[in-house]
Amino acid sequence: YMAQEPQPEALDETLKRTDLGQIINDNKKPILIAGLVVLLAIVAFSIYRYQANQQESQNLEQIYAFKNATVQPYLEDKISSDEAVEKILALGPELTGSPNLAPAIFEVANKLQAKDQASAAISILRKWFEQHRPGSYLYFFTGLRLAPLYEDANQPDKAIGVYEGLVKGNYDILQGKIYLDLGRLHLEQNEMEKAKSFFDHVIKNHEDTEYAKFARLYLQRSGL
Repeated sequence: YMAQEPQPEALDETLKRTDLGQIINDNKKPILIAGLVVLLAIVAFSIYRYQANQQESQNLEQIYAFKNATVQPYLEDKISSDEAVEKILALGPELTGSPNLAPAIFEVANKLQAKDQASAAISILRKWFEQHRPGSYLYFFTGLRLAPLYEDANQPDKAIGVYEGLVKGNYDILQGKIYLDLGRLHLEQNEMEKAKSFFDHVIKNHEDTEYAKFARLYLQRSGL
């Protein structure tokens, strides 16, 4: 005669044997719901990442095609400046401001400036500058390229506006240069107090740089 084997205990009874088991048993429904929410979040994030990667891949293909169809032909004098500028300004927001396209756009701007077409270069760089958020490095480098063009085009107020935007971005590079340029531009506008404040800032905060030496020279020559 064989003793009857004990029937397996129900899951609920097994869980009740420990404190942790009791907690899990009492909260099975909320735990299952939480687990489902986490699972759905993981699935949603995976879908988002896939779509983002797909979009990035499409953008890279468009950038490559645009370089071959517009940028390179312009740099090789195969299409006119007007045609190149028109096509660049017609780029959609998904490509305007793209870091992958920025070097090519800067090359176009350089060539436009060399061909005494600064206004066209300004129109391109202004659109890119406005596309970036203050604080980003593409905003910074585009601004550094745009401000001198405004100055050369006898638009010092706009150059000052760009530099002031760069100051507000709290960047950790070339701050001495930006403050020096602001002082110089205000000096040329006969705004002496503003000019002096920027030169003083350079001397105080960038004491051992060439920018400080130039700031002292500007102060000395202007009698400030």
